[in-house]
Amino acid sequence: MAGSPVPAIQASFHMLGIANDAAYGVENCSGPWYQFVYLLWLVGPFTAGMALLGGGLVLFCPNRLGIHDIQCARFAVLMTAAFVGLCAFGPNLQNLRVVSPAAATYCLLAGIGFWYLVSLLRRVLRNDWVVVLLAAGCLGADVVSNYQTFTQVVVDSRMDDLAVRGIRRAMGR
Repeated sequence: MAGSPVPAIQASFHMLGIANDAAYGVENCSGPWYQFVYLLWLVGPFTAGMALLGGGLVLFCPNRLGIHDIQCARFAVLMTAAFVGLCAFGPNLQNLRVVSPAAATYCLLAGIGFWYLVSLLRRVLRNDWVVVLLAAGCLGADVVSNYQTFTQVVVDSRMDDLAVRGIRRAMGR
């Protein structure tokens, strides 16, 4: 991990103060906690699933991963959980902009989950070319899906902010 997490934490606490006072936050960035977790699933189901798998593996089965610095991986779980929790449970903070400081750790955990599945597939199929093609196909499909979601949600709707209510409205959910 590069740099200090302090600036991200300070910015998040600054957002807490702003969010409590803003009518916009009450209208667009609030709701039950599970709404934000569902939002992560809506905008990127593959990434969300792989991040959940990766985080679970880091916490409960670290010796299966072959990671040399498991403490660093555990910090990635902690940082991701802290920011997702802040958005899910914080007052009027259900906005993808608020969780963005943890985007790298979230994607790192997704990468760990995906790599673990690829390694399992490699042991089962015992054909590296097939595994490479399947992995590339999965990642390619995810890229196309993410691009379509971004185009639908942000570009076509001309969205200025990534608040949960606006994203769900743009996606028809």
